[in-house]
Amino acid sequence: MSFELAAEIKKRYGNVRRARGCYLYTEKGVRLTDCYLDGGRALLGWDGGKARTVFKDTLERGATGAYCGGYESRLATAVRHLLPGEYTEIRWYYDAANGATGSAGDLALGAGDSAAGETCAVSGGVAGGEGSRAACVRDAVLWRPWLDICAESTPKPTRYPDITIVHPGTERPAVIKLVPPYPWATSLCIYASCAEIPPSDVVPAPLLAAYARAFYDLKTSLGTFGENDFKQFSKQLSPLFDRRACWLFPKIPRDSYDDFAKRCLDAGIVVSPHYDVPSIIPWRANKGDIKRIADCI
Repeated sequence: MSFELAAEIKKRYGNVRRARGCYLYTEKGVRLTDCYLDGGRALLGWDGGKARTVFKDTLERGATGAYCGGYESRLATAVRHLLPGEYTEIRWYYDAANGATGSAGDLALGAGDSAAGETCAVSGGVAGGEGSRAACVRDAVLWRPWLDICAESTPKPTRYPDITIVHPGTERPAVIKLVPPYPWATSLCIYASCAEIPPSDVVPAPLLAAYARAFYDLKTSLGTFGENDFKQFSKQLSPLFDRRACWLFPKIPRDSYDDFAKRCLDAGIVVSPHYDVPSIIPWRANKGDIKRIADCI
């Protein structure tokens, strides 16, 4: 279940005029605490950090066409620095259902149409048809930063009748999917494989450059923030969410989640509008912001 988050925010608070860190500032003068962070694309904050500066610098050079500018290898290298050494093949694909301007919240990406003509492939990938690309996308396991890189095991029942918790398994998946930690509304995702996979889609150079910088920033954040930064909110959140690192998986029954998410929005808290996409602890928020979530039960 899900609802149209942008429309619900506008109905209550008007347009979002500015975003900084984990906060959204609306035209009615209300500051919203964002615990959705665009499904993880704003995981490092809405500021964009150094990635935004890189994006602007690359954009000013004017090389925004579908030419190889060297940023493809930079992005691939940045992703490899985050992953175990066996993931040597790095690609990026748009979701065909949403296109380049699709919903960032839809993280269950399907197969996309291959870009026409030659792409600037990284790591010597081989051309593949629709079927091989579809298989790559379908079999990929989404990696969420601060959690283990491994396939999921059999779901475990909980004391909540409608809820099951899926704990990490012990084997690493053949293909990993990563959501770029850069706040840009696009359905593009990164795929890392141990074997050759079809060439990447064509992506403008400024966006490739920004993604590369964002993954380096993510690596720094992984070493800076940890369990001590996340567990300080556990008491307030435990009745509502199963917390794993900074990720919040709902304990609320599926059929009542939409009402809960809208009550949070009424209280100035933005949680994930999608039941199957976890919310996020914005670790730069204060405890007072997070406490308001508990009041929405």
